Amino acid sequence: MYLSLSTNSGNKAAAKEFLKWFISDQEAGKLLGTTRGIPISNVIFESIKDDLTPGELLGVKMYDLAAPKAMPFSPAPSGWSDFVKTYSDTMTEVMFNKQTLDQAYETIMKKGQEVQDKISSQG
Repeated sequence: MYLSLSTNSGNKAAAKEFLKWFISDQEAGKLLGTTRGIPISNVIFESIKDDLTPGELLGVKMYDLAAPKAMPFSPAPSGWSDFVKTYSDTMTEVMFNKQTLDQAYETIMKKGQEVQDKISSQG
């Protein structure tokens, strides 16, 4: 689960306090249990462990078995979602004969170049 706070938020201080409470407060941990996944804080997890149902404990066991084999998380580069949307929209237009494959190729390549340029300029 990912939580975030917008740089442009008008309530940064309150949002930070909420996120801090949500993740690290033992009472919040007891209220949430595993409804939003296994708590990221070992302290919080240990404080609720004895109250978990057999199903929740099975979920923890499955997580513990899978975690060492999981691939590390790598966020998509800036602009990737724009490229995926352009690709999807363009291919939909091809399916409905609104664009030819050649036109779609040009559109997709142009967007790909824009994304590449954006990523390169941030490097």
